[in-house]
Amino acid sequence: MLTAAIPIFVFVAVSCLAFLAGVLLDQRSARARLIRERLAPEDLTGADGDAPALLRDAMLSRIPAFDTLLRR
Repeated sequence: MLTAAIPIFVFVAVSCLAFLAGVLLDQRSARARLIRERLAPEDLTGADGDAPALLRDAMLSRIPAFDTLLRR
């Protein structure tokens, strides 16, 4: 009886570990998907469709003197 219980116990233990690994990997991919959605380019627009202030400020001018002037 003991010789039959050992393989059954090993099977159950390995099955539980495989299930746990699958659950952990699924949670990691869900977390990564959530981060990708938050950082997606379509999220860079504001509620009114304009670019956020940080992006707007960076795009005022490529010339430093004009950029300073336009920011004031």
